[in-house]
Amino acid sequence: MVDFQTLKHFVNNMNGKGDKWRGGWSQQYANNHNKIFGDKMKLVDHRNRELKIGQRVRIEEDIPSPNGMLYRDSIVKLDEFNTKTKKVRVTDSLGKVWWVEPTQVSCSFL
Repeated sequence: MVDFQTLKHFVNNMNGKGDKWRGGWSQQYANNHNKIFGDKMKLVDHRNRELKIGQRVRIEEDIPSPNGMLYRDSIVKLDEFNTKTKKVRVTDSLGKVWWVEPTQVSCSFL
């Protein structure tokens, strides 16, 4: 037979992971979470307009590479954003993949 008072005493005197309340976030935890993960990094062009993945954008300057040249005023499509290198992957009309800086593209077509 189990003595409930002994069991109750045992449960209340736990010292370890289970003895603290684990529900909800404190403000300190929320601030730390925002520091680490933050809001999703916004992509902005050279005029601070927000860029979205899948959007068609215009190239602002000539971008040379060993595989060719991406000319100014070319229309490309945003495919991906690399958070480590902070570069945007775009594809041109031929399907060639380019990695460019977000400041080298513009939402404006005019």
